[in-house]
Amino acid sequence: MFWLIIAKLFVLFIGIVMIYKGIKLTKDEHKKEEYIGSIATYNASLIQTIVLFIISLLLKLIPWWLMQIILVLIGVCFILLGIFVIPLK
Repeated sequence: MFWLIIAKLFVLFIGIVMIYKGIKLTKDEHKKEEYIGSIATYNASLIQTIVLFIISLLLKLIPWWLMQIILVLIGVCFILLGIFVIPLK
């Protein structure tokens, strides 16, 4: 029971942070942002490195306003997950 409360609070916190990052994101920050750092590719295999590169490239190519909407929607989904899906009983 105690761990479910911690899990619920953790998921709600992630949702709030995602919404905050989405609202705070500006055009200049979007161009400078590294969505997947170079450290993630050091211990990865060849296929994982290619997939991470493609995902990072796609996140760079979408407009900043669309990235804002995506971050806010992901944050709302995390909050709804924390409220409705994780039970306390």
